[in-house]
Amino acid sequence: MSCAVMGTPFYKSGGFAYISEETNQALVGHDYSDRAASRNKGAVVPCRSLSKVSPDRQPSCVSIVDPERPGWYLTHHDGYLYFEPEYNPPSRDTFDNDTSFFVTRGRFFPGFATLESLSHPGYFIHTTTDDKLALSVFGNTPQFRSTASEYPVEHTYKSELTQKCVLSVPLQGGPKT
Repeated sequence: MSCAVMGTPFYKSGGFAYISEETNQALVGHDYSDRAASRNKGAVVPCRSLSKVSPDRQPSCVSIVDPERPGWYLTHHDGYLYFEPEYNPPSRDTFDNDTSFFVTRGRFFPGFATLESLSHPGYFIHTTTDDKLALSVFGNTPQFRSTASEYPVEHTYKSELTQKCVLSVPLQGGPKT
């Protein structure tokens, strides 16, 4: 069984993540009243490369899905982050690893989390000066640590945590009997 938790990351450097309707790119919004606010949620699920991760790191390995389009995962190419469908990824061979990230709480600031790429160790998701989400190698500066630190806010509905658990069914081979 896997669980998905809906949430929005708010960055220490300012702004919140949202999905561009036009380009599927992950962007940073600053005005919560604009169109961005309606597409600012992501569903955090166990990472697609869980079987390739050591058991001690598995609990911190996640993938992020667009909750309005099942099967669209947060991935990276050309240094930026996009939501792309699992049925037509630009790089099928690396898609599972490219959509998997390690969450670490308190790495740079207490109460804030970071997302490090599984496929590119030492590369972190961070905000850019032109309000995009990017994946870059760790920069040991106060500015980089601030732009790579997010405060995840879980969404609730009618005072209940919006958490959904679904039974995982293997796509190939089915369950062993």
